[in-house]
Amino acid sequence: MKVIKKINNNVVLAKMSDGSDAFIMGKGLGFRKTPFILRNDDPVIEKIYTQKDENTEKYLDIFTKIPLPVVLVTENIIEKGKQLLNTELNDLLLFSLADHIKNAIERQSISEDVINTLHWEIKHIYPTETQIGNYALKQIEQELLVRLPQEEASLIALHFVNAQLKEGTDFSETGKITQIIKDIITIVRYNLKQQVDEDSINFARFVTHLRYFIFRQINNESLNEQTELYDVVKKTAELELECLKRICMYLENNYEWHITTDEQLYLLLHLKRLAK
Repeated sequence: MKVIKKINNNVVLAKMSDGSDAFIMGKGLGFRKTPFILRNDDPVIEKIYTQKDENTEKYLDIFTKIPLPVVLVTENIIEKGKQLLNTELNDLLLFSLADHIKNAIERQSISEDVINTLHWEIKHIYPTETQIGNYALKQIEQELLVRLPQEEASLIALHFVNAQLKEGTDFSETGKITQIIKDIITIVRYNLKQQVDEDSINFARFVTHLRYFIFRQINNESLNEQTELYDVVKKTAELELECLKRICMYLENNYEWHITTDEQLYLLLHLKRLAK
């Protein structure tokens, strides 16, 4: 590959053999006089980022503003996230997460408090993503020698929630989803008139269902209609049905979502399991 431009001391822009552009990361690469030829197996290379045209400016931004060690730690965290979630994540995660970690380190350096009102809910709603967040804190402390507050784990978790949505989804949408789930759980706690075991498998399944239920509402998708089964189930679920009505009222009043019969059926089935 032919290196054609220095981005910073550790990142250069190169032309690949197929004519495409790529950002090459490696300590000291930027000190070499351009242009020069770089072998693909050169041990100095730490990472090759093949670029999409629409992300070129974002790559330039990240490499000019964010220190190399932060980018490398972010890459490590993302790879761990892919393993734990067993899914591909959208390309924008590198930009958003590296920027978040950089800002978190800066906040810590001036002892600025982190305010995360959804910390408890995020831990329960997104357990795997929170596990990634905890891994991230350990890597940041080990590699960058900065100990971030525990609240940062759940904020990092939200980046991985957002990265599972379609590319281009606004990050605020993830916070909205989390708030809706929090509010529905509050409605359930109050209306079932009993202690809900939030460590139970039924509660975990309910929360998982809520996530995908909300994704469907946001994307204007729906399940197949099963009106007859709904009519059968509601006859034996008076308490749960009242709870369901309050959930539907909350969603309609606050988000103008009209919940279809099939979606109500599955919510009702989960409420019956929780009521046990």
